[in-house]
Amino acid sequence: MKKTLWYIIAILAFPVTQIFGQSPVVSIQLKNDSLKIGEQTVLILNLSADKKSKVVFPIVKDTLTSQIEIIEQSGIDSIFNANGIDYSQKIYVTAFDSGVFVIPAFKFLVQNQKGVDSIFSTPLSIYFQDVQVDTAKPAKAIKTVRDIPEPPGDYNWLWWLLLLIPIAAGLYYWFKVRKPKPKVTIESVIEIPAHQKALGSLQDLENEKLWQKGFYKKYHSRLSEIIRIYLEERYKVPALEKTTAEISLMIRNSKLVSISEYESLMQLLQLADMVKFARYNPIGSENEMSFKNATSFVEQTKPLTQNSTDKHEGNGI
Repeated sequence: MKKTLWYIIAILAFPVTQIFGQSPVVSIQLKNDSLKIGEQTVLILNLSADKKSKVVFPIVKDTLTSQIEIIEQSGIDSIFNANGIDYSQKIYVTAFDSGVFVIPAFKFLVQNQKGVDSIFSTPLSIYFQDVQVDTAKPAKAIKTVRDIPEPPGDYNWLWWLLLLIPIAAGLYYWFKVRKPKPKVTIESVIEIPAHQKALGSLQDLENEKLWQKGFYKKYHSRLSEIIRIYLEERYKVPALEKTTAEISLMIRNSKLVSISEYESLMQLLQLADMVKFARYNPIGSENEMSFKNATSFVEQTKPLTQNSTDKHEGNGI
């Protein structure tokens, strides 16, 4: 009886939040859930967790559903409070079909001392209505094509002047500027393509067998660095200075890679963040998947032949 009484006193004296910590809370909201076709609204993703938890927001593509398209999305903002940290992200959406559409549940990942939990949001509905046309008003006639009157005066001499200018410039260059130049021998430097460097570094990393020896953080740090250097050299972007969320937004908006290539890149970068910052120890299959995705991303995004018209021929984002 005395033991039970002491339990009751302890619960009353200390709030539950102090004993167990703040449970993660997920919510999503629409700024406006009734719009006209083509209008935009803001979808806000919210997640509240304690300060010791590591969170991963869902990765969204160009569309939420076959009807709802994503126009733009912001980075993830965080605000500290007395109980923990409030995270939020804004996604701007629109639709070009009429009807009531359902925004599916989003999956959030939260890692704490107990492990990694998956938390799902509640689905939302959004209504897009047709633009009303006032049929009572008469239709306006189509205006006819009008001829633009010629300016007054005779400007035929101007064409002769424009013709003489390049001739005079060519004669000046031939007699005054053109001079024989001494031949200069320049020693050529063979530059190794970015994809060959990346594949070679990946092979060296695999040969070291770091994760098999328990060096998970060192392995994933090296793997993330190799891919970020490849992004810098391949697409001319400061990937080493960007966070994973910034790289995600930059790559997705560029549309230079396919959906599968984008998802492979995000998997290895996000797992590397979990290992480096959340002290997460991945299992063997996760390590192998990250290496496989890194190799596949480099192979699929390397420059093709000069005659190819593939999308990966672009140099920059």
